[in-house]
Amino acid sequence: MNFGSAMDYLRAIHDATEQGGGVGNATLARALGVRPPSVTGMVERLCREGLVARHDDRTLRLTAKGRRAARSGIRRHRLIETWLIRSLGLGWTAAHEEAHRLEHALSPTLEGVIAERLGYPKRDPHGAPIPDADGHFPSEASAPLSDLADGEGGTVVRLSDRQPEKLGYWRALGLTLGARVRRLGTEAFGGPVALSIRGRKALVGAPVLQGVWVRRREAGHE
Repeated sequence: MNFGSAMDYLRAIHDATEQGGGVGNATLARALGVRPPSVTGMVERLCREGLVARHDDRTLRLTAKGRRAARSGIRRHRLIETWLIRSLGLGWTAAHEEAHRLEHALSPTLEGVIAERLGYPKRDPHGAPIPDADGHFPSEASAPLSDLADGEGGTVVRLSDRQPEKLGYWRALGLTLGARVRRLGTEAFGGPVALSIRGRKALVGAPVLQGVWVRRREAGHE
């Protein structure tokens, strides 16, 4: 089995189930940008390896073994990204791409050295939690930006790196870590969402909200 490809699948399933529920083959294909037949073949292999289980509702979930493997891969990726950005000054997109290449070859020894040199960070530069060596995530009190009701606001605490092309767009909008954002309203019939970002109004498509997490603020608190 191609370990790199398998890890991509495990991470995608982990990301989906982390937000509640399971994920189907079609959703997994869209998330990974691959053809459905490719997903079917890889999922069958992951099931045979005891990493993934298919439930009665046809959704996929990680087994305990699969969850450990996914979190190990997530830890390596986020540690490498943090190191590349902090120590080498790479931009977010470049760091994500390089981390994706390097994570599959990182030895446990080098992983430990990088974690120690970085001071055992709990979050990567995007605000995503970094699991510890035992696979435990730090506590996180946040909600997806898409979950905010009209009039509700929050502070950006995490940005997904699953779609690197979004990172530059978010930065241009001002949707960076620490930014204050409020959902002002939503146009009818699937129209754009009006946001206040750092006090400036922006109209964005609903997909732009996907991958941004905020810490909610009380109504009226700026």
